[in-house]
Order: sequence, then structure tokens, then C-alpha cells
Amino acid sequence: MDQAHLLCKWRHLIEPEITRGLTPCSWEMLLTMNVTVFEASHSVVLVRDIQINGRLMRSIWVAAGQMNEVLQLVNQVEQSARRDGIGALVFIGRRGWIRAVPGFKEMATVGLKEL
Repeated sequence: MDQAHLLCKWRHLIEPEITRGLTPCSWEMLLTMNVTVFEASHSVVLVRDIQINGRLMRSIWVAAGQMNEVLQLVNQVEQSARRDGIGALVFIGRRGWIRAVPGFKEMATVGLKEL
């Protein structure tokens, strides 16, 4: 299955996540991006490789579905990053993810003041 068809298979979970948050994007924009899809029976994780301060990291961009499956997919993402010689995973999300996903430490807090 090609990338576009794979993404479309999971559109019902992916699109709500990419259209809100700190860096929203359209479905059409997603289809042009270089992402890797990890999937389970009822869950999906999208990752992108990014550079932060000159260091290559694997970014968990979208994680949606059933928590137990998502956690298994995060383990797969970690294994793939290690195989690819990438030494860090990163995500931006709700504080609850720090408690839910073992091994991550909180690096920043995003604040917003409505005026």
C-alpha cells in the first residue's frame, strides 16, 4: 500500500489531530510531507525526523487510537530510531503523555494567555 493510501486508511484518526494544536496543517499538506506511519489494529502513530540544535531526533507527531496500542507503537518507533542511529525521541503534547509513556522527561511547557 502506498503512503497516500496508508494515510487515508487512518484519516479518521489523523485529521482531527493535525488540524488542531500548536502547528496545525491541512490534510492536503500532510499528503506532501515526509512522514513514517506505524499502525496497529485500531491505532496509528506518525513520525518525522527533525533537527533540534543540530541533533537529529525522531519526532512523534501524531499518536491516536487505543492507549495500549499507541504505547506499543511508541516502542516500535523507539526501536526503529535506534536501528537508524537516531539517539532521541521527542514529542509535543499534553502533560499526561509524560506520565503515560515511560522514559520521557518533560523538557518544556507551552503557555498561552488569552488577551
